[in-house]
Amino acid sequence: MNELRTMYMMNNYDLKIKVRDVMRYLRVRESDATMRRLLEECSKCVYESAVPKAVYTKVDIKIEKDIVDFGFIKVKSSNLAMHLADCDEAYIMAATLGVGIDRLFEKYNRILQTKAAVCDATASALIESFCDYVNDFIVNGRDAVMRFSPGYGDFDLNYQKDILSYLDANKKIGISLTDSLMMVPTKSVTAIIGIKREGINNEYTEID
Repeated sequence: MNELRTMYMMNNYDLKIKVRDVMRYLRVRESDATMRRLLEECSKCVYESAVPKAVYTKVDIKIEKDIVDFGFIKVKSSNLAMHLADCDEAYIMAATLGVGIDRLFEKYNRILQTKAAVCDATASALIESFCDYVNDFIVNGRDAVMRFSPGYGDFDLNYQKDILSYLDANKKIGISLTDSLMMVPTKSVTAIIGIKREGINNEYTEID
C-alpha cells in the first residue's frame, strides 16, 4: 500500500503571487494604477479564500520505449517517457486551493466579471506558487526533473482518474473529477516529479 502524505499551508502569505504570472494569464502586458489596485484587491481576496493542501506519495518507475510503469498504472506517453528517462523513482502529487476559491469566482461572476477574471488569474498564479512550494519540499535538494502534468504533450488527461484514485485525493484533500475530466475545485493540479538516478546531471527536456 502506498504511503500517502498530506501537506497544508499554515499561512497563505508564505506563498508569493507573482504579478508577471497574473498578467500573463490575463494576457495583459502593462498595468496602470487602476489595474494595480485591482490586482492588490484580488490578491487579498484570493489569499483569504484559499485553503492550499496537497497529497503525495513516492513510487518506483520503469520505462520501456514509450510506456512508463508506475506500479499502479502504466502510462503510454513518449513525452513523459523521455522526460523521466534519467529517473527510477518519482513522486505523484495532487494540490488544490479548495472550494472557497470557486465560491469567490461565483460571487464576482454575478456582480463584477472583470474582478472575477482577475481573481481567476490571481488564483492560477497562487496554485502554481503552491505547487512550487510542494515540489521543493518533496525534492529536498535532490536532483530532479520539472514536474509534468496530465494534458502536457501526449500525456493524456484520462490518466487523471487513476492518479486521483491512487492518491485518494477526494478523501484526503477534496478533489473530484467531472465526466469531462475537469477537476473540482477548479484550481487543482496533479503532477509527477521525477527524481534522477545518482550521477545523472542532464538537463530536463522541453516539450513543444
